Amino acid sequence: MKPNYICCVGITLQFICGHLWKSHIMIIVSLLGYIFHLNPDNKILKYTDLSVNILLSSKAMFLEKKR
Repeated sequence: MKPNYICCVGITLQFICGHLWKSHIMIIVSLLGYIFHLNPDNKILKYTDLSVNILLSSKAMFLEKKR
């Protein structure tokens, strides 16, 4: 598969917002996504990116329910 440059542009904007808001989680997720979308054939990157996204999304969901 070819690298997905359209997704990389969106991820770059997410990285900029994470930097402006000083959100380490947004920066980590955007860097993993950026690396994965440049190397879409790498299965290790694919599942690492997917698992980190699921883990952090679930964590955010549970923290929001506690409020």
